Amino acid sequence: MKRSKPIKKLIALILIVLMFGLFLPVPVSTQQEYSADEYYNTAYKTFQKQQYEQTFEYCKKAIEMYKKAGIKNENYAYAYILLGRIYADYYSQYDEAIKMYQKAIKLAKEIGKEEIEAFSYNNIGAVYDSQGKYKEALENYRKALAINKKAYGEEHPDVAINYNNIGEVYRKQGKYEEALENYRKALAINKKAYGEEHPDVAIDYNNIGAVYYDKKDYHNAEQNFVQAVNIIEKIRKQGGFSAKEDYDMLVQGYRDILKHPLNPGEKYYKQGASIYSSRGVRVKEKKIEKKEKISYKQARKELNECLYKSLIEPVLKETKDKTITIIPSGILGFLPYETLQDEQGEYLIQKREIRYSPSVSILYKVRRKSKSMGIKTILCFGGAKYEKEVSAKEYTKLSEKEKEYYIALARGGEGIDDIYRNQGISWEELPGTLKEVEEIGELYYTVKSKDFNNSIIREGKVSEERIKQMSRIKALKKYRMLHFAVHGNFDVQLPELSCVVLSRPELIPEKEQKKYRVKEDGYLTLGEVMVLELDSDLVMLSACQTGLGEIMSGEGVIGLTQSFLMAGTRRVGVSLWSVADVSTKEFMIAFYKKLKAGKDSHKAIKQVKLEFIKSKKWSHPYFWSPFVLYGK
Repeated sequence: MKRSKPIKKLIALILIVLMFGLFLPVPVSTQQEYSADEYYNTAYKTFQKQQYEQTFEYCKKAIEMYKKAGIKNENYAYAYILLGRIYADYYSQYDEAIKMYQKAIKLAKEIGKEEIEAFSYNNIGAVYDSQGKYKEALENYRKALAINKKAYGEEHPDVAINYNNIGEVYRKQGKYEEALENYRKALAINKKAYGEEHPDVAIDYNNIGAVYYDKKDYHNAEQNFVQAVNIIEKIRKQGGFSAKEDYDMLVQGYRDILKHPLNPGEKYYKQGASIYSSRGVRVKEKKIEKKEKISYKQARKELNECLYKSLIEPVLKETKDKTITIIPSGILGFLPYETLQDEQGEYLIQKREIRYSPSVSILYKVRRKSKSMGIKTILCFGGAKYEKEVSAKEYTKLSEKEKEYYIALARGGEGIDDIYRNQGISWEELPGTLKEVEEIGELYYTVKSKDFNNSIIREGKVSEERIKQMSRIKALKKYRMLHFAVHGNFDVQLPELSCVVLSRPELIPEKEQKKYRVKEDGYLTLGEVMVLELDSDLVMLSACQTGLGEIMSGEGVIGLTQSFLMAGTRRVGVSLWSVADVSTKEFMIAFYKKLKAGKDSHKAIKQVKLEFIKSKKWSHPYFWSPFVLYGK
């Protein structure tokens, strides 16, 4: 599909909010419009992950809700465009795709959004282009060009996109001079807009080279191809940390350093263009001629400096607010922002209160929720029964076909346990979690009293059936706080199967099995969490691996928090990596003590972190930074 500026604008806006934590005031909107927008946002996320069947369903639901509410806005039009993309690219139903784009055009005219109108004509052109209907393709590409020229003038990058699309059609038709004319116009616009060293300029040179190649003018083809390659190489060598790959590298390296502060065998080096650890984790691009051993402290400082300057400084310049809400995306969902330090060595948590949200829409939704009406204080789950010996099978990386196969099995009712076992994943006992939940219970109830015993679900009773049954009879809604000290898993290969891991079915006591008719597999997945009946102020997931997995994407931890927020809680606490039982228990007990004293949960978690920073034993970020709160 042809590149189009409106989507680029949308992506740019999302990246600004997600990567840098900039905050925009949430617009006042009706609940119906908000729900429809939420469906559209979910459709867009699934589209990005190439989950096209889900995109199709969410788009249809969003459109249905917009129609029912009589609402006309940009997202309504974009929902039609997204539906058009699915019809064209996934189902190859080109006539239906064009109908969707035409509906988007009609809406765009009604709400006065010329960019959406141009975008839709561009997509219609692309449909005809893919079918070899070049006359119709040119007709629609020219309509898009005319709208953009009128709206933005002759020298706007949107106009360059249109010229590139027209040039491509002429190239396919063998009309090489017309193709070169349009590609050169695009090149001139992009060079003026961006300068010589920009990816779009490289693409333009590549397009011109392709025309000369088709003409068998290999000399001019080579010149333009080399020019394109040189630009890309210059951009790559300049480093900087604006590209996704660079942020992936930085966050992985920074997390690695925070998670292994006491490893005596860990060494860090500078060599050539990289700083890296002895385990091969690359830390930062830097031009240095020879290999040089550096300290843990210096490696951490290098990383911190890059992340603080690119992520935090721009935000602090824009706002003096004492509270910062961060909406992370991708791997940035695994970054504990509170640990980033300024030039004086002061942690961000020491200057501001940090809050997190999976999205602007979820943030708005939970802010509208009133305080829990639960008549009971807290319900804890801990000491779940897992294997005594974990699998020694090597973790297996799945191919795309295997991923599709396992997802299909899960949808068809196959146990997730079988899927995980095929990948060599198993769960070991967490003996410290039983002590953790008992000590939390002691804060609120007299030990061994009826209320104390009822507030703690232990060992084999920590079953999927029990939780679902409590949800069905509205028992979970009676509690203002829920604490899960169990395994949690973010499946990086199959995010849909990310889950809270409860007791293994075969280890549940016989009496419990009969009472709850145990049939479930013990994995409470994102979809199952989302339909729980909750009315709590807090769900705390103190489990190791709640936000873990091979660091490839932040969607697991974000997806898990979003599911609980959608289920009806106002805040969700998660851990970004596994922390030792002792320090986790200390952190959680201190946190709940402050809640009992009347502190707000965000202020409570900040105060505990500040106390850990001041202590001798737990001052390193490894012990206090992985615990973060999402929501209100």
